[in-house]
Amino acid sequence: MQKRDYSYLTIPLEQFTSQVKVSDAEINSFYKKHQKEYLSPEMVSIDYVRVSMDEIKRNIKLSEEQLVQYYEDNKNNYLMPMQWRVAHILLKPSDSTFQSLEAVKEQANKLSEHLQESPGEFSDNIKLVSADKSSVDGVLPWIVAGNSEYDKHLLNFTIPNQVSKPIKLGSGYEILKLIEYKPATIKPFAEVKDLIKEQMQIELTQRKYTELLEKLADLSYQTPDSLDMVGKLLDLSVEHSSLFNKDGGR
Repeated sequence: MQKRDYSYLTIPLEQFTSQVKVSDAEINSFYKKHQKEYLSPEMVSIDYVRVSMDEIKRNIKLSEEQLVQYYEDNKNNYLMPMQWRVAHILLKPSDSTFQSLEAVKEQANKLSEHLQESPGEFSDNIKLVSADKSSVDGVLPWIVAGNSEYDKHLLNFTIPNQVSKPIKLGSGYEILKLIEYKPATIKPFAEVKDLIKEQMQIELTQRKYTELLEKLADLSYQTPDSLDMVGKLLDLSVEHSSLFNKDGGR
């Protein structure tokens, strides 16, 4: 726990440098003794060619006939799947009555048979017995084939007011009524033209890029001393770099 007080004096180096005189001979002598400290790094410059996918894509021109042919050959890619708009009645066990799932199934079967004969009463039963209080009039968002657990039960639903048999989903049973049906259709060419053009450009660019790389490898191997022939045959500009060292510095 000792303490010390001390005084100190700062002597600036700059005070003496102006008094020091160094001759050219001394500088030369110092340089010769310390040459390793003044080595510049090894540097190179290179010739190179650049294969650019963006440049290839910009140079690809597609005719209307090519786009139409691609559309005809790939129509299945532009298929709009079937869609259904349905209302539903959800029946599930109630905590207040301790109703069993088996009893719910029996109730759903009876209600489904009745509504298949009297679909006009569907809306009234939504309000009376459906456990789903969140949707408006029991109507669900559009169901798209392949995107919902409902769609496999709706494949034969094509006529409005059709009522389904009970469907076991989650913790209960649902009865569906078809409101509107949209069959599967092929999108018209005009609607997908821009998409086709972009897709074809991507495919042709990738193909051209791969071909150029293969030719570049072969030609540069055959003429390793210069890129002039490579550039001429592949229509690529030979570029020249400035000097740089192994760390990328100049």
